[in-house]
Amino acid sequence: MKKYIFILILFLFAFVPKINAQYYQSGSEDKSIIVDKKVRDAKSDKFFDNISSKDRIFYQNDEIEYKIIVQNNGSKRLDDIYITDFIPSNITVLENPGVLNPSTNVIDWKLDGLNAGESKEYFIKAKIDIKDNKIIDLTNKAAVTVQQVGDQDYATISIGKSTVPNTGSELIVLQSILGLGGIVGAFKLRKYARGY
Repeated sequence: MKKYIFILILFLFAFVPKINAQYYQSGSEDKSIIVDKKVRDAKSDKFFDNISSKDRIFYQNDEIEYKIIVQNNGSKRLDDIYITDFIPSNITVLENPGVLNPSTNVIDWKLDGLNAGESKEYFIKAKIDIKDNKIIDLTNKAAVTVQQVGDQDYATISIGKSTVPNTGSELIVLQSILGLGGIVGAFKLRKYARGY
């Protein structure tokens, strides 16, 4: 019987779902920092945690905006808060609140401090610079650290390469000639039908 109980306990621990939670150092329960990452389609007023391909696919030169909310969720003031945003390579940054490293597409900045319960919002404006032919998901990560505590959050969008129908100049010329030929033919038939 003990053998079965032991196996049951092992089974339960093996299949307990993982819980994403903020990491705390021992004795740091009064320190808590949270970052919330959201994304907005340039054609919308609302920010979302993610924008799936069912909702919207972004294409070359579409503009997007990210919002990063940093909140002191603890009971004490936190000073020298470091924020990092990791922009995917298929996105070109237009405006940001910190210093952009162009070779890594990482933005870093420092917040002097937040009182308990206080929060601050930052915005990053960008545009899509797609290099792939297929629809792919791009995930953007924001991370915050202060006094051995930290948090991170993600926002995902779907991007794809737009396909423009081939309307080359040859097709336009051919359609124009056929159209003019039809008009001339109609006038000749009219003249023949009237007898003059």
